[in-house]
Amino acid sequence: MAAGHYRQIYLGKLHRLWELEEALGALRHTRFRRDRVPHYPIVGPRGHNLDIAVYALTSVGSAALGAARNGFDPGYLTPLPVVLATAAWVTVNERRHSRLMRATEVP
Repeated sequence: MAAGHYRQIYLGKLHRLWELEEALGALRHTRFRRDRVPHYPIVGPRGHNLDIAVYALTSVGSAALGAARNGFDPGYLTPLPVVLATAAWVTVNERRHSRLMRATEVP
């Protein structure tokens, strides 16, 4: 949840940079926007998608390591609902925040 909070702060600051660059005719940060021409291609996961992947890998990976060392135990599946619920919550919150940011964009 802390990462989501800091990501919202970061996105707000980035939004302000876009506004300033648009007013000044600069392109340093706006070229990373896919809706702008010209733009830099973004390759691979980004933002919370990358955070979720790392979170899931470390959470489920530790259970996989335990299973590899001690054999399978159904108890190793206990983190799975927490990981799925957290990933869903972060994804929904990220979409809601992005929608609100788009609604406040200055034309």
